[in-house]
Amino acid sequence: MPIYTYEHALSYLFSLEKKGITLSIESTQEALTYFKNPHQKFKSILVAGTNGKGSTVAMLTSILVQAGYKVGTYISPHLLDVRERIQLNQKMISKKELIYFINDTNRMLAFTSIKLSFFELMTVIAFRYFEREKVDFAVVEVGLGGRLDSTNVLSPLASVITSIDFDHQRLLGNTLTKIALEKAGIIKPKTPLVTAVAQKKIQKLFQKICHQKQSPIYILGKDFLSDPTLSLSLPGKYHQQKNAACVLEVIRLLQKKWEVSKEAIQKGLLKTVWPGRLEVVQKKPKVLLDGAHNPAGVRVLLRALKTDFQYDKLHVVFGVMADKNYQKMFRMLLPHADSFYFVEPPIKRALQKPLLLETMPELKHKIEFCSEIPGALSSVISKAGRNDLVCVTGSLYTVSEAKKYFL
Repeated sequence: MPIYTYEHALSYLFSLEKKGITLSIESTQEALTYFKNPHQKFKSILVAGTNGKGSTVAMLTSILVQAGYKVGTYISPHLLDVRERIQLNQKMISKKELIYFINDTNRMLAFTSIKLSFFELMTVIAFRYFEREKVDFAVVEVGLGGRLDSTNVLSPLASVITSIDFDHQRLLGNTLTKIALEKAGIIKPKTPLVTAVAQKKIQKLFQKICHQKQSPIYILGKDFLSDPTLSLSLPGKYHQQKNAACVLEVIRLLQKKWEVSKEAIQKGLLKTVWPGRLEVVQKKPKVLLDGAHNPAGVRVLLRALKTDFQYDKLHVVFGVMADKNYQKMFRMLLPHADSFYFVEPPIKRALQKPLLLETMPELKHKIEFCSEIPGALSSVISKAGRNDLVCVTGSLYTVSEAKKYFL
């Protein structure tokens, strides 16, 4: 049944999303084969990693756009609008185009047995859109893991693995080695890998896989260095320097064949925007949104709070998914917070108060409970001093709801 309105498109996509995650590239591969392999018609860079991949994609895109190239960008998840996931030269796909590609893809696949999940459909649409628009480069963020992610149908010019840490253990494995092996699935034969992984054991694992595949490997701290003098627009200087170092190493590899000037690099880094990550949305009191959704992300956030921000008191508004290591995240954040508000993002996977108190009963009299994010924000902002900092974190779903509050 054709889709005629954007509202209809959203409800259709949401119905697919409710069916959950499919960790397999088979359906995506079959669909793309049916559409004569649009993903093979453009050059791409594929970016994976536990944390930092979104910022890396944003910086790479910004530099290549400043260098005058036509750039497709594919990211996930989105914050406010599903169209954020598919961009051309940093502009979202239009509502009209998205409706067209949903209808056209479904119409064509109706003659096959191929059934696509939400993420698979969005991936196929992105690659068909990039092919039609004849992009010079597509900068693509892996959705989850790497080996079995829909995006791994690409044969990129370079692969990037930003970091390896614990997240999505139920799907990717419960050791860093297992998680690393899943992400290493994006390493392609004779294709360079750029990585900022810090763990020596994981570095050796990647080196071994790259040796087997005859793929050059470039490791931050060994083969290239981060530059503390770089001017970056993104806050969180310590971790963004690592991400920027990976970006510059990819650009260095591209410069062997394509023109990217020093000016384009400088402008690109200064113009990079990455919403929902250390994003300040109000000045007095300062309100900071950060999508840290695992202990590694919280560690980065705490470092940034210490080095990048000045404030009198810290007020934390925290909403997290029940399948995350929320106990560790609470233990990391609580000692730094003058007040702490627990909220429940309006999504099935969100951690609810009963389960939290069952697993961490000691929190009952230590934190405030507000089921709705707007109510928590209203309360904390009214009580905070002008020089205080309100930090909203725990999940991009929490950040998304908070962004809506400030629109």
